[in-house]
Amino acid sequence: MRAFGAVLKEEREKHSFSINQLEKETKIKKTYLVALENQTWDKLPEFPIVVGFVRLISSQLGVKQNNLVALLRRDYPPANLTKKISPPREVFLKGITPKVWGIMVAVLLLLMGVGYLVFQYVDYNRNPKLVLTAPVEGVVVKSGTKINLEGKTDTDASVFFNNQAMYINHEGVFKTEYTVLESTVLSVTAISRAGKKTEVAREVKVSQ
Repeated sequence: MRAFGAVLKEEREKHSFSINQLEKETKIKKTYLVALENQTWDKLPEFPIVVGFVRLISSQLGVKQNNLVALLRRDYPPANLTKKISPPREVFLKGITPKVWGIMVAVLLLLMGVGYLVFQYVDYNRNPKLVLTAPVEGVVVKSGTKINLEGKTDTDASVFFNNQAMYINHEGVFKTEYTVLESTVLSVTAISRAGKKTEVAREVKVSQ
């Protein structure tokens, strides 16, 4: 029964590759290539990486990957090097009991709940959003002109203009008309449920 290293060397020489040439083509260090052929396993990295080396070499030599990998698995590693094989992930999970899983899930849910409460608290105590889309700042109109006063705020806020509450639709949009008689500053105030206020003003000028 031929050993893995002997077969690998035979295939390399059969395809007229020197160690240096194979190193250049595969980018695998010469020391690793020599270690594979000599089966000096302690000179090689972790087993999954070694398998990758063998697959790459097989492709370069035009040899069936499965054949060389099967020989590698048969000969590598000896008993004193089994620790080089990375255990599957399941091994690490075996130590986690259902009780531990339950605690982990409970902690995760607790953190999510706390995060949600913090978000709600911050959102509740912030100043409401308020945007006036009309009129534009410094617009000039004739006396007696009706202009639109409109904008958008939070859906749960209240909006006041000239101390009068304005209707807000389900999207937070409000709109009303105002008759301009003289140059003035229009002030709109939005008040949140927590009593926080945001005020926006627009200057409207009357032409002479």
